[in-house]
Amino acid sequence: MTIGRKEDSFNRIAEYHRPRFQKAMSEALNDLKENYVNTRHLYNKSELTSLMHSHVRDRMQQNFNGVPGADTSYKPGRAFRVYIDGAPIGIQGHALFKCKKMDMRLLTANINTNAVRRFNNQLPEGTPHIQLPISDWREPKTVGGVEPGHGNVGYIPNLFWTGFDRLCITYYTGLRSARLVVEIPVSEVGTTGNLLQIPLGEITSVPTHKRVRAKQQKANVERIADHKKPKQRIKRETSEPHRPTDRKQKKRKLGNESDS
Repeated sequence: MTIGRKEDSFNRIAEYHRPRFQKAMSEALNDLKENYVNTRHLYNKSELTSLMHSHVRDRMQQNFNGVPGADTSYKPGRAFRVYIDGAPIGIQGHALFKCKKMDMRLLTANINTNAVRRFNNQLPEGTPHIQLPISDWREPKTVGGVEPGHGNVGYIPNLFWTGFDRLCITYYTGLRSARLVVEIPVSEVGTTGNLLQIPLGEITSVPTHKRVRAKQQKANVERIADHKKPKQRIKRETSEPHRPTDRKQKKRKLGNESDS
């Protein structure tokens, strides 16, 4: 498979800085475990993801602070990204990384906004139609008419958020598609700290509820099954011999009179 010059530069930059990305992710997960070990049971998956993203942003900024060609500046309300210029390490090109949780398809759960569509399709950031304050102005990363390669340093946590099921770097090839660039072995990611566990001692009893809905559904299924069964006519047995009804007797009598 042949890849373009921009993607090749992105791959080489990602591989070169792989140890820093790995270290930052490992430290972020350790921060999450150590700081929220006693309140883990209060958070759902979405809240844990938000907490983890804050620690990832903090650790990325610490690990890339002072690295030549790296920029991790962040403004509230804007998506956090790590920009790396490849010139200081002898690579002609630059890369722009998101650092987000992903699913088994190596995709992130982004809302389908115009900014997301442009980023995933390797397009430069759109220019707003209104004049923004100078404090919100962001210097474009496009250098020499070439947009940096866009990708994601993604992770998949295990069920209890005690480690990673997968940690890798991907390159976006479309709105809902990405190509694997660097696979970081989970065994190489060192995590410490306490396990995130639910304090079982605080659970005194488990409330029980009547499964009214399940019973109703079962009754409906049985009713439908009975309705579909072929109906059988019951033949009643009588002690008296079969006798024709009065109506049939009248018809026979009228028929005999007409014949005569």
